[in-house]
Amino acid sequence: MTELYPDPPHLLVGLYDDSSETETFAAVCRVAGELGCEPAGHVAVVPTELDFDWISDLGAARDVRAVTTAGHTALCDGADPELRAIQARFSHRQLGTVVVEYLPKEAPDRHPVGIAMSAAVLGLPETIWTGSDRKAAGLLVDRAKTFLEAAVTECGALYGGIGVELRFPTPRQLAKEPLPTELFVSQRLLDSDKSLADRVATTFTDDNVTRWKTGSFYASWAPFASSVGQRASR
Repeated sequence: MTELYPDPPHLLVGLYDDSSETETFAAVCRVAGELGCEPAGHVAVVPTELDFDWISDLGAARDVRAVTTAGHTALCDGADPELRAIQARFSHRQLGTVVVEYLPKEAPDRHPVGIAMSAAVLGLPETIWTGSDRKAAGLLVDRAKTFLEAAVTECGALYGGIGVELRFPTPRQLAKEPLPTELFVSQRLLDSDKSLADRVATTFTDDNVTRWKTGSFYASWAPFASSVGQRASR
């Protein structure tokens, strides 16, 4: 299997950082490794200087390479000056396939970076969940929050979010579109963008906020809102 996609539907953990895209991608890959993800043999690369908005637009310019564990780590770390890793496949004992990838951007914004995994039971209506489904959903929520908290802390990201088939917003989109229902906003962004701070304050109640090291996580979808204030287990 050479395609770099988890089983659908996808649960996406995304973040936007104002560091370089390659540094952010490398940092998120390191976080994935620290949280139990093992390199799983394939990395998609493009020429370093190639500009693009959507991975789906790349066509033959996107080269999926079968690599050793050492090669996987080297490409993710940006060790090859002529190539840029844009997707990296990992395997997690509980989550299965996990993919770190560039998310779509809107020029002149940078690419956000995402961690994609199967949404599993979170992709089903809550009305049909069984007791075991609710337990599985709780474990997946904890994992997703742990990935997001670790990644935004490691990168010093401006903002991040979690969602099933989430269309993760670039800064321009964040300013004009509805906020994700599961949203992290750094304190430095809240301090510098009063308009966003006001929108967050009117969208989420204090009961739906968890304070993290570099900002706050806001949640309004029941599986996540019910776990607000609880620290996810790593």
